Amino acid sequence: MRNQSVSARLLKRNLATWCHSPSNFVDTHNSMSLTPSLVKLPLLLTNALLCRRAVQPPNPPSAAEERQKYEENKKTRDFLDRITPWYLPALPIAFHVMSAIEAYVILSTALPFLQAPFIYRLLVPGDSTDLLPRIHVTPSFTFGSLLIFAGTMLRLACYSKMGPQFTFDLSIRKEHKLVTDGPYSIVRHPSYLGTFLYSVGLLLAQFGSGSWWQECGIWDYPLGKVMGLIRIAFQVSLVTLLFVRVPAEDLVLQNEFKEQWVAWTKKTPYKLFPGIY
Repeated sequence: MRNQSVSARLLKRNLATWCHSPSNFVDTHNSMSLTPSLVKLPLLLTNALLCRRAVQPPNPPSAAEERQKYEENKKTRDFLDRITPWYLPALPIAFHVMSAIEAYVILSTALPFLQAPFIYRLLVPGDSTDLLPRIHVTPSFTFGSLLIFAGTMLRLACYSKMGPQFTFDLSIRKEHKLVTDGPYSIVRHPSYLGTFLYSVGLLLAQFGSGSWWQECGIWDYPLGKVMGLIRIAFQVSLVTLLFVRVPAEDLVLQNEFKEQWVAWTKKTPYKLFPGIY
């Protein structure tokens, strides 16, 4: 009986020691902070796929003779056509690289065995303490993701409505018809509105609060400032070049479709933003 009593006391003491050891339990705080960060991973992937789809041409480029009506007039010549072959592929590449970096930072911070020390310190130059709770789905990321989705869906609706007439270069195709219904009954250049929406959303998602760029302090370093400003300028220039196209497209369409175009402008007076412009 005495031996049983001693054994019972030893078991009780060992159990109490084990229960008070932090290493024998999951860190509840870390587990809770890990969850919102991991939730962001599928959203990063979704945004990257949407961005890719938004800048993927639905049809092959137009023939030279189909672009002639834009090329023959200095007022309607398009600079964007000349840089499209390298400019458009670069946009999703830049977005994919930044999304992949953010995903890697989240995963390697959560699972340190995935870290390549040199690469990790390069991507996380500051203090990585409590980094996971900071890189998560924030209101700015959520709003940006919604804009990316809305902009991409609007562009896809334009692709569908225009059919084979929709090309990334300015052209009047053979048997070209003036499309005035669907998204083209809301504004006359809805695909450019779609580009504007997903571009704003993209910048919010990648540079806003809760992003790798913001929370790891990349803006605080000279190289980070330069790269960030180049990335922003790259996206802003795309939207600007598309908006510059609007008067040129209106001029050529007016000359091509005449009264039909005039009737459309009376029915759909706004070019890009409903109720504004």
